[in-house]
Amino acid sequence: MERLALAGFLLARLPGRAGGAGEAAFAWPESDVGPRTPPLLQAGKRAAKHLECEICQLRLAGLLFSRAEEKGRSWPNSRAFRDALGETKSLCEEGALMHHLTALNLTLRLDPYSDRAYLEEGDPPWSLQALSGDNFNWKAFAAHHACLEAFRRGGDKIAAGVKEAYRGLSGAEDGSTEEQSRRLSELAQRGCSRTRGCKALVVERELDVGLEARDRELAARDPSYEPAPSDFAAPRSVEYEANVDYYHVLGVNDTALCSEAKERGGLLLSLYGTERGRALSGVADVFADAHERDLKAAQLLLCDRATRRQYDRDRGRVMLRVRHGLQKAKPDRPHLDGAAMVLAYEDELAELGAARSEL
Repeated sequence: MERLALAGFLLARLPGRAGGAGEAAFAWPESDVGPRTPPLLQAGKRAAKHLECEICQLRLAGLLFSRAEEKGRSWPNSRAFRDALGETKSLCEEGALMHHLTALNLTLRLDPYSDRAYLEEGDPPWSLQALSGDNFNWKAFAAHHACLEAFRRGGDKIAAGVKEAYRGLSGAEDGSTEEQSRRLSELAQRGCSRTRGCKALVVERELDVGLEARDRELAARDPSYEPAPSDFAAPRSVEYEANVDYYHVLGVNDTALCSEAKERGGLLLSLYGTERGRALSGVADVFADAHERDLKAAQLLLCDRATRRQYDRDRGRVMLRVRHGLQKAKPDRPHLDGAAMVLAYEDELAELGAARSEL
C-alpha cells in the first residue's frame, strides 16, 4: 500500500513535459557510470537542482509513512518530527534513497535540449555503490545531492509547512487507510512546497504554460509558425538582453507577427536610422544610435522563431522568479518606448513617409 500510495502521489505531481522550456542546451554524459570526474559531477549537480522538489516530497512522504503507526498521528506536529528532519545524513543515506527510488520503479529522464531532469516510471539506473571509485554513478549522485540540498537548506521551512498543513487537516484524522495515505501525501507535498527547489519547479511549470499559450496564439495567427523543442538549442540570430523589453521597443504586443515587427521597426528606424529622421526628431546621435541598435535587434529577434522563444523563456523566467521570491527585482535597462514615439512624432513620421513616397 505504501509503495503504491507514494508512487501515485509522486507521479501525479511530475512537471509538465512541455519541451524545451529549460535553460540553454547542455550535453549530458553518454554513460551513467564512470570515474568520478568534474564533468560527471557537474552533470549530477545540474540534474540535482531540478530534482530537489520531487526528492523532497518522496523522502518526506516515506518518512511520514514509515513512522506514522509507530509515532502516532500527531507525530508530524511534534518536536521529534522536526528533529528527524534535521537528521539529513540519515534521511538522505545513499543506500536507503537508492532502494526507495528502485522500489518505486523510478528512473531519471533527461531533456536533450536543456539541462532539465525528471523522475518518472522506468528502468531504475541507480546503484548502491553509486558514489565510489570508478563506479561513480552520476545519476545516483544527482538524486543524493538533491536530497541533501533540499533538507539542509529547507529543513525548517519543511517542518513549518508540515505543521501548518497538519493543523489544517486535523479534522481528517479518522478515516480509511486510503484516506490516511492521502493525508500523509498531502502533508509531504505542502511541507516541501516552501522549499526553494519546489518554488523553482513551480516557476518552470508556469513558464511552460505561458510559453505554450503564446505559441498557440502565434500559430493561430500564422499557420507557418511551427515551434519545436530544438528551438531552445538553436544558435541565436541576435544576442539579446533579458532586461530589455523588445516588444516595448517596437511598441507591439507579445504575439506580434514578423511582418508587424518589420513594419513598426522600419517606421521608427526612419526616425533614428537616417540623417533626415534624426534632424526631425531632434534626438542626439548618442541616443539615436542606442535606439537604432535596439530597434534592429528587436526586428531580428521577433522574426527568428528560435531566438524569440529563447528570449521569451529567459525573460519570463526572470519575471516569475521575482514573483515567487527567488530573486530580487531589478529595473530594465532604459530603452525606447516604440508606441509612445509613434504618437509623439506622428507629424515627423508622416513627413518622412511623404518624402519616401516622392523618391
